[in-house]
Amino acid sequence: MTELVLPSRIQRKRIRGWRKPDNAVIVDRTSKWGNPFVFNSPREGLARVPAIDGSAWEYEGRISEPGADHAYHHPDGPNGEPGKITGHRVRLLTRAECVELYRLALFTGEPRGLWHDRGLGGFTRRITPDDVRRELAGKDLVCFCALNQVCHADVLLEVANRKEVKAVRDRIPEIAAGNGDSVSVIVASEPVFRDELVRKLGEELREFLDSGAADMTELADLVEVAYAICPDLDRYREAKNQTAGAFAERLVMVERSRRA
Repeated sequence: MTELVLPSRIQRKRIRGWRKPDNAVIVDRTSKWGNPFVFNSPREGLARVPAIDGSAWEYEGRISEPGADHAYHHPDGPNGEPGKITGHRVRLLTRAECVELYRLALFTGEPRGLWHDRGLGGFTRRITPDDVRRELAGKDLVCFCALNQVCHADVLLEVANRKEVKAVRDRIPEIAAGNGDSVSVIVASEPVFRDELVRKLGEELREFLDSGAADMTELADLVEVAYAICPDLDRYREAKNQTAGAFAERLVMVERSRRA
């Protein structure tokens, strides 16, 4: 029996004679896959505490430095009352936070996305989950991070090789928790979520067909995904019915002769 060997992370070495193994891809900051959120960097690795929304922390993208204090003035209230003021302390991101920001940027485009063009100081090349799956699936990934440290390459390995990355219904985390399971979810950007919905549409169609077209819950899933992709689907459906009719009369075409 052939042993199944899963892709893994390899530490890149700065020593003479070290070579990248076959079937491995370099994903450090010399590549387009590199993490723009840098551990222990006062320029590219700052957090503000707490976040504007009251959560524990968020990325600090303004020009600042560790130990600085900033005040955020929230918008005025609906009746003209002054908005509240949130005080922030700036600190360095932890390694884990750098990796979490990479995950968020990959799927949501925020806080600043994954745009890499350091020569010009901008971020122009966006990578997407589809890029990761297409180019990195089945590959070992190489980065300078020590193997006992968290690394953005772990996120890339997960996205490239795990089928569990997919759009799910809103109550799935709650249902999983009730069953004693745990799922990790993020709120994806609209373009990324649409791509996941299109992938989900194909998955639901295959599951419906695999049931012999007998499982109506699978058909309901298919319809729900279609509505998520196009909330105005009923309008398009009605327009199509007006021009070409529906399927109420059980017509089946057996032959068609086209005019020469």
